[in-house]
Amino acid sequence: MGRALLWCAILALFVLVLCSLGMNGLLLGQLYFMQQGTATALDEGLVALEDLKDETITYTVSLSQTVPVNADVPFKKQFNVQLQTTVPINTEIEVPIETPLRTFVVKVPIHTQVPVNTTVPVQIDQTLHIVTEVPLRMEVPIVIEIRKTPLIGYLERLQGTLRQLRDSLRGTALKIDF
Repeated sequence: MGRALLWCAILALFVLVLCSLGMNGLLLGQLYFMQQGTATALDEGLVALEDLKDETITYTVSLSQTVPVNADVPFKKQFNVQLQTTVPINTEIEVPIETPLRTFVVKVPIHTQVPVNTTVPVQIDQTLHIVTEVPLRMEVPIVIEIRKTPLIGYLERLQGTLRQLRDSLRGTALKIDF
């Protein structure tokens, strides 16, 4: 009876060892698949980071505000004004005529037209004081290339770290030494 009990104990231990060995094999297999899946996910992440480097951020800023303007604007301009017209003269002038006996005043009617054809230089030298408010409403498109920002350095360091992690996962095979 002592021997039968010993054989039962050995058999139970043998079954437990086989179950433990099988469970360890399943666990190692799962770890291996997880390791490979993680390495594949890291590859996809590296590709996404490479694509991100070539992306641009596009945003439109809406501005709607009133800008106060208080300025002195010098205005200095010289230009010529062409005058081409006819000036009508319709008047009477009194002309004194002196004679030895006395002075006579003669009224002389003048009815004529005087043509004017000349160029008059005009010079303006003035400072204009302007005080106003200008409503400003506009859409400003902003385009930022990721490759031209300081963010590129961070992305490259992240890629380097992810490559090292991926390479260490691929280089570390589950080795079982017997």
